[in-house]
Amino acid sequence: MTELSVFMCIGLKIDEDRIKALADLLHRVLLCSSNENKLNQYPLKLGKFLCPNLWKELSTLRNEIETAIIPLIKSRFHEKQREIEQKNNELESESESETKSEHISPYLDTLINLHLPEENRKLEEGEIISLCVEFLNGIVHSTVVVMEWAMANIVKYPEIQEKLYREMNEAMDGASWKDYIREEDVKKMPYLKAVIMETLRRHPPGHLALPHTVTEEVVLDGRFVVPEKTTVHLALAEMARNEEVWEEAMEFRPERFLTNVEAEATEIWRGRKEIKFMPYGGGRRMCPGAGISMLHLQYFVGNLVWVFKWDEEGEVDLEEKFEVSIVMKKPLQARISMRYCSL
Repeated sequence: MTELSVFMCIGLKIDEDRIKALADLLHRVLLCSSNENKLNQYPLKLGKFLCPNLWKELSTLRNEIETAIIPLIKSRFHEKQREIEQKNNELESESESETKSEHISPYLDTLINLHLPEENRKLEEGEIISLCVEFLNGIVHSTVVVMEWAMANIVKYPEIQEKLYREMNEAMDGASWKDYIREEDVKKMPYLKAVIMETLRRHPPGHLALPHTVTEEVVLDGRFVVPEKTTVHLALAEMARNEEVWEEAMEFRPERFLTNVEAEATEIWRGRKEIKFMPYGGGRRMCPGAGISMLHLQYFVGNLVWVFKWDEEGEVDLEEKFEVSIVMKKPLQARISMRYCSL
């Protein structure tokens, strides 16, 4: 996931050792995020004075981030310059219609080109680094956390794994297990999507949404007054486990998302209908990466089940622990074997 997110963010492929080091660094950034909030309670100079050790820790971590990210940004900048030169050379030798081709720019390109009209300036290097780190962690961390919960339930309930694999065999139309599931194949696997949806419902990465502030006094349901400037926290996990809304809410049942009624919930978090759960937030300010996250989850979980058979290595424990997100208290341990034939 880190390798994929680096390519999406910066447009570069880097070696495995650098990927592992960067993944470790990004995880440490997340773990320190709650400590960073402590400093934000004070003006900068006062925070340095009251929390010198914390300030030193965060400053050291920031230096490590810059050491890791700046060379990648510079490499992409030079590569972009070469692409521009190459394109100009092609336009000189051929007509525009003949050289026209699809080109997808990484996130970093938009940051480099971004102009802030109110301040009449480009983004500074430090701002670009922070936005890249936010992008990388936003893609990697939550996706990996949900992926582990999904695989834990697939291992714990072998009948789900068998049903998934049968669906994959049908959708892949007799293809070899060596032929990985592709993005277009995922669209033909409704049960796979149902497993991901049920994972997000039962194990949302965060129990609370990001806080919102009420801009004017609101009366909810004719009974509850929410005063102006009140900070509101939405209990995402409790919403998705409400027995009045979800039948057998604490059970892991992907089939609930295959019926006509519950299938509507796949679009509920977009605010088009009554919201029953919203792992990516909801309304106009929902997570902009919800679509790509769903694709990644289906793609990776699908291929993990397509290529490997998963069995319990001891009992799977679904107890939760808070670590930036809600993670497994006892990380998943499973016995895997290659699939060499169809079920």
